[in-house]
Amino acid sequence: MAPKLSPDGRRLRAIIIATPFLVVSSVILYKRLVLGEEQRLLPKGPSEEVKMRMAILEAEREAARRKA
Repeated sequence: MAPKLSPDGRRLRAIIIATPFLVVSSVILYKRLVLGEEQRLLPKGPSEEVKMRMAILEAEREAARRKA
């Protein structure tokens, strides 16, 4: 097990871990506020392709049930 870090070591570790999050979130915020980029949204439901695949699978299952 690694030895305990000193308070300065813990502070440095926190800075090293937090810095990438700070940079990325700042870039995203800059793009939204200054450049006017729209917020990315998650899709609300399955895409059309997924709906078609689900319909095909359901039709295949129904055909298999009728044969049995």
